[in-house]
Amino acid sequence: MKSPPRLAVALFLLSLAASCSGPVQESPEAKTTKPRAAQLSGRAETLKTAHPKWNDADCNAIAEGKIRLYMNQEQVRAAWGEPDRIKVVADSEAVKKEIWILAGDRAVTFNVIGAVEAFEQPGK
Repeated sequence: MKSPPRLAVALFLLSLAASCSGPVQESPEAKTTKPRAAQLSGRAETLKTAHPKWNDADCNAIAEGKIRLYMNQEQVRAAWGEPDRIKVVADSEAVKKEIWILAGDRAVTFNVIGAVEAFEQPGK
């Protein structure tokens, strides 16, 4: 097997050393500027107050009657209401998923940890 050319190895090691040369210096402005949070609508503010651990984007989506991937079951209930039916599907003995069928032929699939994995909203 051929060994890589010495120049290529030297350049690689030099670039690696440069990228690991210590902490990144921040500008003075970066220390005083906070990241912008999503603007919350009226109902989203109420949701955020009631559920401070929910992120702003999820609160806004729920306030608009929408769901997003990785939401939990409580968030889906807040956005779309209670399921009409729940089907449990087993990919294997250890991996079980829940499929919620809701009004309007909407369907939500939750993965093994209870997070939204997929959803359908016919007609949209």
